[in-house]
Amino acid sequence: MQANFDIQALLSKIEASDTFNIVDDEVALTGRDFCLLVAQKCDELSAMGLGNNDTVLVQLKNSVEHVAALCALWKVGVFTAIVKNAVKASYINKLIEKFHFNFFLSESTMVNAIGKNSNGEVIDSNLQGFAGIRFNVNHNALSSLKQVADLGIFSSGTTGEPKLILHKLDRVLRNSWLHTKSVDMRCSDRVAIVLPIFYSFGLIANLFGAIQSQSTIVMCKNSNQIMGKLGEWLQENAITFASVTPHIVKLLIAQRPALNIRTLTIGGDAINKATLLRVLKLFDKTEIYCTYGLTEAGPRVSTYKANAQHLINLTKVPLGEPLDGVSLSLANEVDGVGELVIETPTKMVGIAVNNSIVELHLDHRLNTGDFFSRLNGGFAFSSRSKNIIKRAGEKIYPSEIENVISEFTQSEYVRVTAQQDPILGEVPVAYIEAATPFEVTELKRYIRSQLPSSCIPTEFNIVERLPEPLLDKSL
Repeated sequence: MQANFDIQALLSKIEASDTFNIVDDEVALTGRDFCLLVAQKCDELSAMGLGNNDTVLVQLKNSVEHVAALCALWKVGVFTAIVKNAVKASYINKLIEKFHFNFFLSESTMVNAIGKNSNGEVIDSNLQGFAGIRFNVNHNALSSLKQVADLGIFSSGTTGEPKLILHKLDRVLRNSWLHTKSVDMRCSDRVAIVLPIFYSFGLIANLFGAIQSQSTIVMCKNSNQIMGKLGEWLQENAITFASVTPHIVKLLIAQRPALNIRTLTIGGDAINKATLLRVLKLFDKTEIYCTYGLTEAGPRVSTYKANAQHLINLTKVPLGEPLDGVSLSLANEVDGVGELVIETPTKMVGIAVNNSIVELHLDHRLNTGDFFSRLNGGFAFSSRSKNIIKRAGEKIYPSEIENVISEFTQSEYVRVTAQQDPILGEVPVAYIEAATPFEVTELKRYIRSQLPSSCIPTEFNIVERLPEPLLDKSL
């Protein structure tokens, strides 16, 4: 399998491929037919007046048409910023005003809603699934980024305000290639695209990893609607390779489908040891990989190939091995816990928070903001910096408490978060979806046997369902 870090070279490879196919609910294309669709969309984009001086904001869905449109945007040479589709017109208006995009592509209903409240010109288009608006922008600092960036992916970061993570296309295609090697994705696989392609993992690792591998790609257009029957959908589509989040894998545990999946990858949030052991037991003929990454890194960083015999002797799930060319270290380490620092050739080239570039990243070093502890010569996740609980000057890492509670209660759904305290500053409180009853007194005693007393939550909230803000990013 040859690596390709240029969009034209990658398309040429799948055009000649005997194994590549891409399908959704409405269309099924071979590699040659898909490349013809991309060429058609290039002509349609050019007819709309799009060229390499444009900065385009585009809403993407999990469909063959949208994947072809994205490839065409890159072939035409525009700077492309991707935003999720399930947002209001007011949010799109905010992004256009904040970042001075001079073109917006989306479905006609959204384009018309934006057009009514802007000075933009709605462009008639033959581009199936899309309409467009051109805005008159006198100065657009983002347009100068074409020299260093091709792609922007939005992230809210720690402030809640949208910021644009800027990438070069050759770097993200390299990252997708490294991902396929780390999880053994093959041309014979039928790869499910369940995760949204407006997120970095769904787009770069999942989708373009499958393109790099010349696999058959099966697009799930309505992921939210089929989550309750995801196991059935995977069976019906003869999926052999799927990527999910810890939240989605917990749904699969509840459904207990008889799957014939060769490989399952789990990422997007930390998974606790107890849940991973259940996954390994339920899917005992499936290779399970736990993946770590972040949008700023390209996104993929490391991979742990799960093994029950190895995992049973550990306290937490390991970070695993870094991808080829990636190195990991801890900074400002205290008592074996520090911030993870990455050196990676696929790091972002910059960040923008408005139409001015806040910072360019010319080196390969990235401080993640994620804290890890040392574990058997490697690392294991402790907490994101924003989630660390500061109790009377002591740092408490929620995931360590969650792992212990999950092991005792046999619950996949546990979250520990901070609660303000007038004396201590912050204290941990726990939320638990418990399938079977347990004694809180016994749980406290178990936590005390595993962790310092300061880690015992002051409250244990037994809930039917975790509050939405406490669930991981699933779709």
